[in-house]
Amino acid sequence: MIKLLPFRLSAFLAVLSIIFILNGCSSGSSKTDEPVPATGIIIGKINPKGGASSVTAYMGNNGYTVTPDTAGKFKITNVIPGVYTVFTANVYGYDYPVPYSLSATVTANNVADVGTFVMPLSQLGRLDFTIDNGTYGVSGKPYVTCNYTSPNLNISAVGNPEGTPVTLSIALDNITGVGQYNIGHTSTSNMRVSQGKTNPNVWSTLNGGSAYVIITELNIAENKISGTFAASALVPESNATGNKVVSRASFTNLRSIK
Repeated sequence: MIKLLPFRLSAFLAVLSIIFILNGCSSGSSKTDEPVPATGIIIGKINPKGGASSVTAYMGNNGYTVTPDTAGKFKITNVIPGVYTVFTANVYGYDYPVPYSLSATVTANNVADVGTFVMPLSQLGRLDFTIDNGTYGVSGKPYVTCNYTSPNLNISAVGNPEGTPVTLSIALDNITGVGQYNIGHTSTSNMRVSQGKTNPNVWSTLNGGSAYVIITELNIAENKISGTFAASALVPESNATGNKVVSRASFTNLRSIK
């Protein structure tokens, strides 16, 4: 004969059984699991599009870098909340924006819009020249550079950098103001042209030839220089034959790199 337990005792035992089962199930779970923090998003735009190669947001040890899309827009996702400094990496032909960086306050499950980075065109000016009926217009760092420390002037420009590059350089050691200056045949006074990437053909005034520069503006206060130049004969220097003629050549508002 089966003897039934009193109702209260059986109910108590049933509760104990449930607690035991629940404890058994939870004992196999990891106690090291931590909740994933909620994140936010940073968005913005580059103007003009193509003016920046990347955008970075950082806060302490947290950093995120993305590439703007073809429309110049960028979106940084899964950003841990906090206050971030956002800055760009400019591409050749554009200067860094002013201000250089923007601030973004990121909160969980929200979007922080930093607005638009305006990438100004490089203020290094422009240089144009013609060689062998090929005309080149060069602007923006690093394709054109200028350094003037009175009385020394050095200018360099690279035309057609994506194809067969044509590099032209001018060195003068007697520039004191506007006027015409004959280019010499020394290391500090010469004109040089090279064509090609590997073992380029080179012509210059080092071994002879004739060239000159006319300075039409030398503005020290505004750090810019303009003028024209020409070479009636650049003599072969290495891996080259014949002479080169430089014509229809000018530089406008070149800014000296200090």
